[in-house]
Amino acid sequence: MIKASTKINMNTAALARKAKWAMASPLQKAASLITRSAKGSIKKNAKKYSAPGQPPYTRGGPRSLKKSIMYHVDKAAGQAIAGPAGFVTGLTGHYHEFGGVQALKGKRKHYKLGGVGPVTKRAGYTTPKGNRSGSRQPDSSGIVFARLKTPKMVMRARALDHRYWPDADKLRRRIYKQRRFMWPAVEKNRHGIIKLFSNSVK
Repeated sequence: MIKASTKINMNTAALARKAKWAMASPLQKAASLITRSAKGSIKKNAKKYSAPGQPPYTRGGPRSLKKSIMYHVDKAAGQAIAGPAGFVTGLTGHYHEFGGVQALKGKRKHYKLGGVGPVTKRAGYTTPKGNRSGSRQPDSSGIVFARLKTPKMVMRARALDHRYWPDADKLRRRIYKQRRFMWPAVEKNRHGIIKLFSNSVK
């Protein structure tokens, strides 16, 4: 009778490190694939909203939802994250993806000397192009927007602002219907992502 024994020494820590670094490349490719797919699903339309259940439209610009979609890979932890960056669009991406009600605190326009603000309409006053205060539109023909040349004009502009837009700084609620764009990107590329990780650790 012959007896045989075998002892195997396995460095599990080293194997785990090797697995993480081996997965780093496909992990980055997968995150990039999802990001590009999500961006591609968002079309530009400055006049309409997309139908609920469909990816949202973008109005373009440097702080648009489409430009906010990014990814980051943590090779040491073996993790990746992809999605809209909050520092670009706040929580807009979150509410489009999951739906819900967003509470927004209004912000009153700050008027200062040398800037543009509302003044009582008089002969000779005109509203400089491009200087109108955001989406605020006068509800009366009694005011126009002009350069604030004196401290008294600044104080008057602030008083007019409160008169014509009394609700400017109040809490508002914006209702979002679910318009997913990240999860569909994952679903669309599921098989391609699986292939990226095939035989990644050898």
